[in-house]
Amino acid sequence: MNRIAVLLVVLIATLSVRSSQGAEIKGYIRLSPEFTVTPIFVAPGYWQLPNDVMEVQPPLVDPRSEMVVELNGAGLPNKVLVKPVLRIEDSRFVPRVLPTKPNSKLTITNLDWMGHLLETKTQGTRAKRLGLKESMEYSFDKPGTYNIRCTEVPHLVAEIFVSDAPMVTLPDSTGAFRFPDIPSGSYTLRIWYRGKLAYSDPVAAKGTIRVDVELKKSPAKD
Repeated sequence: MNRIAVLLVVLIATLSVRSSQGAEIKGYIRLSPEFTVTPIFVAPGYWQLPNDVMEVQPPLVDPRSEMVVELNGAGLPNKVLVKPVLRIEDSRFVPRVLPTKPNSKLTITNLDWMGHLLETKTQGTRAKRLGLKESMEYSFDKPGTYNIRCTEVPHLVAEIFVSDAPMVTLPDSTGAFRFPDIPSGSYTLRIWYRGKLAYSDPVAAKGTIRVDVELKKSPAKD
């Protein structure tokens, strides 16, 4: 095989790989008026009393900020499209929901004005004190939903969504999500809300496609 023939083979192979990786899924989550939710925490007793130190109730948030989007199927890269970092700011976890993979490390950084005693109800774990400007790492070995909470500030709760799907991401504040640079093919798109499956449907990716999802009913127990 001469040099020109070799270059042609390499060029064809390169173009083939690029074309197979050139698909993209852009989506948007809409909520129907029937999609009703309640706060993740309802303050009882003295937590309802006003004070000048901290807010006693969590703010009302868009339910889409508590959703995780998965893409399942053969040939997909195995990755989470969100940084594995949780921040504590103004007695809130940011983001409130964080997807991760089994046995992958995530970091919690305390940027609040006070320390927090954090706990998660998994076997063999104890509450850990996280001081000001300090960080700690967590990992979970099995898929599922795990809560990390502060024992002293009841509404300070984060949901860790451990996924075994090839690709996983979070929608932004408008409900938009994106899976870039994937092979063309047939996949399953799933949306989870508070650890429960809210949507599942096949999707064919070729080039750039747009998927609009309307959620009509909350699958979570309010």
